[in-house]
Amino acid sequence: MITLPPELLVAIFRYCQTSSHFSLILTCKYFNIIFIDLINPLYHIYGIRKCIDEKKNISILSLIKRKINNENSVILPYCCLKNNIDLVREILKDPYVDPTLDNYLSLEAACDKNNVEIVKLLFNDPRVSLDKESVAINHSLRAVLNENIEIIKLFLEKCEDRCDMEMCIFSFSCEYDKPKILNWILENSIEDIRPIYNFYLNLCISDLRYFCIDVLLLFPKFFRCIDVMTYAKLIIAIELIDDNQELKEKLRYKSKGIVKMN
Repeated sequence: MITLPPELLVAIFRYCQTSSHFSLILTCKYFNIIFIDLINPLYHIYGIRKCIDEKKNISILSLIKRKINNENSVILPYCCLKNNIDLVREILKDPYVDPTLDNYLSLEAACDKNNVEIVKLLFNDPRVSLDKESVAINHSLRAVLNENIEIIKLFLEKCEDRCDMEMCIFSFSCEYDKPKILNWILENSIEDIRPIYNFYLNLCISDLRYFCIDVLLLFPKFFRCIDVMTYAKLIIAIELIDDNQELKEKLRYKSKGIVKMN
């Protein structure tokens, strides 16, 4: 890499278009100094990402101290997306950085990347809330889609109303066909999901989500919630199975238990 003195770079910058600045400073060992002091990162989102990608943590922390909101709103989510735990930890120490910006984009990124440690860091920040009005609750969907039980546990611990959170996880599991998570939440739930059980069983039957149906029928305590119409749809759906005889026989056997309970 070519090494140029900062004084010469300053002179060169004056005769270059703004769009060329970032390419130019990549040739210099004074990258951190020039990037922070001479270049407006608002025009160089790529530059911010480049710093994070190359783990130039000093540059990013210096950038945050400038307290430019547009920059800070980009940095934390991208650090979460890149699994840079050390930088996330340091950034959250700055009271100026808001981890709730852009509808909790940082939390969404951490959940999307299955990074349990970063989710813990965000949840330990008092500015992050999981009350009923918080959009952060919706990001539990990422954990359900990724079938990450550890992150789901963190959501359940952090939320102000565990029962609402359990309902949310249960509904996501049925809607997005995640039998593993569905089974886990039914085994570990403290909330009585009887009021919505028949609705979501109906949903799974209509969409022929047989493995979710199989899980839902593992719990006889809910069988009394099943109405006649739902039971009729279940029998028809079972008979439509033609590529998995083992599952078909299993569901037939379980469906007989519904009759006994009702």
